[in-house]
Amino acid sequence: MRLHFHTLVRHLARSLVALLCALLSLVAVSSTHAQQNWRWANSLPASVQWKDVAFGNGLYVAVGADTTVATSPDGATWTIRRMGNGQGVFNGIEFANGQFVAVGMGSPTRTGAALIMTSPDGANWSIVDSVAATVNAQLRDIAYGGGTWVAVGFGGAKVLSSTDARTWTIRGTPGIAIPAKVTYGAGRFVASGSGNTALTSTDGITWTNPTVTASTNTLIEGAAFGSGKFVLVGRDSNFNAAAFTSTDGTTWTPANPIAGTANSTGFIAVGASATGFVAAGGNLVYSSVDGVTWTARTSALPSAPRQLSPINEGVSSATFAGTLFFVLGNYGSITTSTDGTTWARRSTGTVADLGAVLHDGTRFVASGSGGTVLTSADGSAWTQLATGSTADFHELAYNGTRYVTAGFNGIYHSTNLTTWTAVPGTTSDRWTAAAYGGGRFVAANSATTLGVRTSTDGATWSTAIGIPGAGGNTNRLVYGGNIFVLTSTGFGGAPGKIYTSTDGTGWTQRAATLLSSSTQIFTIDYGAGRFVALTGDQRSLTSTDGITWTSTALSPLPSLNGVRFIGGQFFATANSYGSPAYASTDGITWTLVGDSAGSGFVDNGSSGGAKFAAANGAVVFVGPSGMILRGDLPVASAAGRLINLSVLTDIAAPGDSFTLGYVVGGTATTGSKPLVIRAAGPSLGALGVGGTLDDPKLETFAGSTSTGVNDNWGGSAPLTAALAAVGAFPYTGPTSRDSAVSANITTRDNSVAVSAAGAGTGTVIAEIYDATPAANFTATTPRLLNVSVRKHLGTSLTAGFVLGGGSPTKVLIRAVGPGLAAFGVEGTVVDPQLTLFNSSSVRIDSNDNWGGSAALTAAFNSVGAFALPGATSRDAALLVTLPPGLYSVEVTGVANTTGTALVEVYEVP
Repeated sequence: MRLHFHTLVRHLARSLVALLCALLSLVAVSSTHAQQNWRWANSLPASVQWKDVAFGNGLYVAVGADTTVATSPDGATWTIRRMGNGQGVFNGIEFANGQFVAVGMGSPTRTGAALIMTSPDGANWSIVDSVAATVNAQLRDIAYGGGTWVAVGFGGAKVLSSTDARTWTIRGTPGIAIPAKVTYGAGRFVASGSGNTALTSTDGITWTNPTVTASTNTLIEGAAFGSGKFVLVGRDSNFNAAAFTSTDGTTWTPANPIAGTANSTGFIAVGASATGFVAAGGNLVYSSVDGVTWTARTSALPSAPRQLSPINEGVSSATFAGTLFFVLGNYGSITTSTDGTTWARRSTGTVADLGAVLHDGTRFVASGSGGTVLTSADGSAWTQLATGSTADFHELAYNGTRYVTAGFNGIYHSTNLTTWTAVPGTTSDRWTAAAYGGGRFVAANSATTLGVRTSTDGATWSTAIGIPGAGGNTNRLVYGGNIFVLTSTGFGGAPGKIYTSTDGTGWTQRAATLLSSSTQIFTIDYGAGRFVALTGDQRSLTSTDGITWTSTALSPLPSLNGVRFIGGQFFATANSYGSPAYASTDGITWTLVGDSAGSGFVDNGSSGGAKFAAANGAVVFVGPSGMILRGDLPVASAAGRLINLSVLTDIAAPGDSFTLGYVVGGTATTGSKPLVIRAAGPSLGALGVGGTLDDPKLETFAGSTSTGVNDNWGGSAPLTAALAAVGAFPYTGPTSRDSAVSANITTRDNSVAVSAAGAGTGTVIAEIYDATPAANFTATTPRLLNVSVRKHLGTSLTAGFVLGGGSPTKVLIRAVGPGLAAFGVEGTVVDPQLTLFNSSSVRIDSNDNWGGSAALTAAFNSVGAFALPGATSRDAALLVTLPPGLYSVEVTGVANTTGTALVEVYEVP
């Protein structure tokens, strides 16, 4: 029987062995919970264009593009949030009457709709549905005064007013003035208008349109009220910054000429306090105590490698809130000042496009355009290193002593991340992929006529090695299972291609018949013993060796790309901005990841896809414009534990049955225990097992109370997903007569009765799986403390069990025959003996009679096992400490005796 069981184990390599490997790697098998709580890692993300800030209830709240919100108690330390699907924009925010009100454009269901949202605390927001449903406009700003809210924007000149921020009315505007900014003071609203005009109103309902300046070429942009006067700012006909002041909002006086602003973008924003004004535009920041005389200040705005010219830093807004002046920038910059003179930079993220990230065993390392290299110990706080290079570092590989980066400017290497050396002959080529494995680096060129180069040390590289038949741009190179796999995109009617090599020198094309002329390969990654590639026609290509591939249609899922294996799972996103993430343990079945919508997983498809790295419970994603996101991987408990019991046996006669028992709980654990329980007969035939039970049935019990019966599993989607998630071999189809249940167990002592639905006989496997994802397992997660099977031996009985976790587990194993008599069990085997084997059928230990051992007696007591009759009883027991792995226990009767036996496996504290 033992050989029969291990023969089956070999047949079940896709389930038990795969599950074992996954558990040893602390694989997270629950895709809906394993990757959550994404947040911006850089202090303020450089990829967000901030638009406005308000202060209320002791909190600063900034808003910007992608409907992103940042909150701060002091203007320095910020918490980042994103509303809805992240595809809209916030342009303005104000606080009054105990609530924040933000305006912009876009809603979760209407991308072109006017957007108004309210919040009591800056964290919890509600959309004003009536405005989203009826008004198509880009709302630019909002102000409050005299009991009225006013929002302004364009889409035709738009002015909306409300007394409660929930019910809004569109108001008429005279002329063609299109308002950009609005402010309130001295009993009236003033809005900057298009051209050289303004809009004014005493009630927010009726508006007039005074001329600010006679020059029709003057552009008015910003508006503010402070120090008893209104100030409008913009630029004159010569592109000089310009400002105008008024005490009544109707008669306007130009400020003094503003020196040093010729040929600039002028001012686009102004903020006012009770003691002065700040205006900004381009890379300019000026301050004034009266709005008339202006002085240039150092803004602390960030340098921007991606900007088109020195003046195009791109100020979005200037405002005063709480006790601080703010200047907000297009590249995610927020700078603050208490007096308008001395400024502090609050955004610490780079604005470079980040193309790669890895963990070198000590720290996260990210690289990008312009020779950018960033490091972080935990993925949260990042430091930019001075590299002295302007090359694009878009790929990273590391061999323990040397870093290699590849980009459109060549291949470079470094031992310290600050001094980089170009590989001769590569700087004029577009290198798009790099990897390290098997003792060598390999880099691939996007032209593919040059193919690849290889190096054993990262410093000395081979000459170009061509790849026969290569075509299309290479986009990803990975190493796994002792083989390199390189993919190319495919374009112009040519399909994507997959090539493999064991040494980076000789390459062989694979899976050509699976790739039609229109199929693009977006990207590929390796993990948990398999390669997963995603294609443009909504398919995944999977392989365990890189040589033989399987194609699976993913429809109706969106077209996924940018796959990366992180934290025990494959993650991918759809090929559109703001799309949610999906997760999979096998590359075939994908599940939506909670909290991922609009998280900024921007993927570049053929240029390499999303960039991830994971270590020490954190996962880091990097992308365009200095984007750095950090997510939490649940810290798994390293404690060893029981996570599976499998019993392969026979229903030998009609009416026969057997019972599996299990105990859940553990000291200081809380909550329910998710389990998958099944009895498989017909589907064993697909694994080469003959004489299987045609129709197994299982009934579950809590104590002595029946809690459910399953005869045929029915092919339900939840059960299919649950079986796949725990690594169980699949059933042959939805109409198979196998049984299965998925349940959350809250009781301590439980059992499962397995029998035939009719009068059938045959071989059956009964299994209990711990369905808690390994990566989610903590010290407070309930465990399987004991698993057992009670059955008539026949000639023998074999049970398999799996130990998970990251450390050895002390287990107590018992084979009880005579000891059952005290519970009224008749016909017990009189002299059971047990033998313990590992997954390779190698004998570990055995016991015939337990002998009253003091150590065993203490172990019985510690796990709550019932006492055996005495030192002379012929029951058997072992106390062993085992590393994580797959084991089997064979129980036989001495001298081929038969009878009922109880086989138990306990976790020993």
